[in-house]
Amino acid sequence: MNDWIVKTEQLKKYYRLGDNTVKALDGVDFRVREREFVALIGKSGSGKSTLLHMIGGLDVPTAGEVYVAGCAGQGRLHPGHR
Repeated sequence: MNDWIVKTEQLKKYYRLGDNTVKALDGVDFRVREREFVALIGKSGSGKSTLLHMIGGLDVPTAGEVYVAGCAGQGRLHPGHR
């Protein structure tokens, strides 16, 4: 049995900005255990909001996997889990 409620594996989110590629997330492995409190801190542009958007199913990752309550969703929660 897994004791985590949120997990990401090799999560990536890349954006094209003109000729440049912005790597908002680049291989993030992240876990939150049940009953655990977590704070995301970092400077502006470090990917905090992007990570939360991936976990919340508001955006789709370029690569990697998001799991919420044991369900994989490629960054999107399945309709029965919203």
